Amino acid sequence: MRGRRSAHILSQTGGIHIYSKKETRLLEEAIQRLFGETSYQVIRTPCRGKYHGHSDYSLVFGSGRKLYVGLDQRNYVPKLREHLSYIQYFREHQAENTERIKAALAAHDTPFCDAAVEVSPYPGSNDLVVYGVAVLTHRSGIKLIYRETNMHYFLVSGDRDWHSFDACMAHLLKDACGEQAHCMVCDADGLRPTHQKHPVRKREEAVR
Repeated sequence: MRGRRSAHILSQTGGIHIYSKKETRLLEEAIQRLFGETSYQVIRTPCRGKYHGHSDYSLVFGSGRKLYVGLDQRNYVPKLREHLSYIQYFREHQAENTERIKAALAAHDTPFCDAAVEVSPYPGSNDLVVYGVAVLTHRSGIKLIYRETNMHYFLVSGDRDWHSFDACMAHLLKDACGEQAHCMVCDADGLRPTHQKHPVRKREEAVR
């Protein structure tokens, strides 16, 4: 798992990008640390169908949680950098965004008495997809995970035209106080939705 070689990665234009094993390892370990993990493996999964002949690369952490990095080796390091920028931003603004969401809830008539910004795998899997969530505590004590794509991107990259805080909160308030189409009840651990399914696993192999 720790043995690494220099990665010579061919670009689509035919040029060669050389990423040192040191840079690759530093990126992987920084991502591992920011997700609160203590170990990881790089897993290659051969693609099927349209992308037959290509491979997906993922980081599988000691907890079993899995972060999809990207398609093919040539994209591996650039995608690691992108994922690192997202989780870094998330952690740097986690406390601030928690307070912003709590203040917005307090300013409206809602049944929620507390909130927190957390990382949670996607329902039915260990996949860290749309992992930036708001955990809402109902007055009854029940905790709900609110997961929505625009809110996720706000939490990992900040205000943008299509995922501003105000727009994200307007959607959260409407959904959490209404149909709850984007909400799921937490289990006892607080960060995993209940009723987990067991996904069909593709053939995978450890790269290191």
